[in-house]
Amino acid sequence: MNIEALLQADDMLWIAHRGAKSECPENTLPAFIRAVEMGADMIELDVRLAGDGSLVILHDPTLNRTTNGKGAVSDMTLAQIRQYDAGAWFDLRFQGTLVPTLDEVLAALPNTCLNIELKTDSTARAQALVRRVLGCIYRHGAAGRVLLSSFDHAALADVRALDPTIALGALFVGRPWPPFDLAETLRLSSLHPDVEHLDPHFVAQAKGQGYAVFAWTVRSKEDLSHCVQAGVSGVILDDLTYQHAASSPI
Repeated sequence: MNIEALLQADDMLWIAHRGAKSECPENTLPAFIRAVEMGADMIELDVRLAGDGSLVILHDPTLNRTTNGKGAVSDMTLAQIRQYDAGAWFDLRFQGTLVPTLDEVLAALPNTCLNIELKTDSTARAQALVRRVLGCIYRHGAAGRVLLSSFDHAALADVRALDPTIALGALFVGRPWPPFDLAETLRLSSLHPDVEHLDPHFVAQAKGQGYAVFAWTVRSKEDLSHCVQAGVSGVILDDLTYQHAASSPI
């Protein structure tokens, strides 16, 4: 589906946070494929720039938590990163799983909408990340099915300077709510507030101005209920089985 059509959908969207991370190791191809099988409308994933310029899918700045290796991603080449296992820490069934690249994810999921979060370090590296991510997206002809998001709003501005039409979403933590002039300047498609500070008035105001509102991160049925009552456009969640809970009293 085209990302803009999805962003304008009437039904609340189910966005798999780092894939189906309740069933598979996060930010891996098994997690992404499983999320598709479970009916996710979109998959959220994190991209970082490795030391050699490779685009790797990893949330943390180091390998320590989600592989059997240690060290900063920015100091390592892709070959060095791939010496380590990214699956066995979650379950031995996933032993041998590697940290994927953005190129591999786009190739493996040609018909899936992706929310690609840009994880930045320094300003210079952020600019390099933006250029490489856009180049990868263009090579796969995927610009119409991706939403680029980030807490780094300067990086989003860099994206917009290079591409006037690709969908962008801004992540925020806490209050005050983001100024809508930023959303207008960057021509954002979506705003991503955290669940803890989600406010129904803000949701209504944002949607009234044409922005989708995606709340993160839903980790409980109580979080989900709060999001549903607030009227969000979509939820970024860890457990996709909550889709079934949403059809019943929560």
